[in-house]
Amino acid sequence: MNLHTVSIALQLLCFLNTYISATDIPTYITGDISINSGSVGTSSALNGREWVGDVKPKLPSFLQLKGSSTASTAIHKLISADPVSHNTARISLSQFSYAFLLNPGQKIIRLHFNPSPYRGFKGLRDFFTVEAGPFTLLSNFSASLTADALGLKSFAKEYCLNIREKEQLILTFSPATSPSRDSTYAFINGIEIISVPAGLSYFDGRDTGIQVVGRSLWSMLITTLHLR
Repeated sequence: MNLHTVSIALQLLCFLNTYISATDIPTYITGDISINSGSVGTSSALNGREWVGDVKPKLPSFLQLKGSSTASTAIHKLISADPVSHNTARISLSQFSYAFLLNPGQKIIRLHFNPSPYRGFKGLRDFFTVEAGPFTLLSNFSASLTADALGLKSFAKEYCLNIREKEQLILTFSPATSPSRDSTYAFINGIEIISVPAGLSYFDGRDTGIQVVGRSLWSMLITTLHLR
């Protein structure tokens, strides 16, 4: 093998290594995220925010859906002037989750609920738990009972979470498993993840967060109710 052939082989090897390294780098989202659960494509709300559907194969690169779930449409649709009215849902009789690749920093997590009967799930009950990493955000939660108690047709719950470097945010929705609740489901209509500027952060570097066995350090503040 002559020197010219060796040179070409080395150049090709360097190119392949560079290509493989570049394609292995995960895509972290640096801006805000709005997921319109159970919908396809993108929609613009009246406030200008762009919502992205979670129905495959149009999933954005920073998002993964895990577990068994389906998209469904509300039987009794909300009447709203806003194009993003949350009349579609990601829904399931078993556990499912969203996994997000986010840049580090403080995030506001907003979960949207429209507790209407959904096609294929009429007559069943919504009782479920929502977790963000090691934290339980909602336990044995019923969006329909909450809406009835508040006199609302839809609402949102807000949380503040601090994401550390190279942490993945996993939001898990798990139907209740109590024997008295045989036909329960979990659902979500929309998810917003909003980055908070460092100067406004609740976590100023002195807060060490909460140590959970087998997990990295997280910091968290709970919660506000956002009425619609």
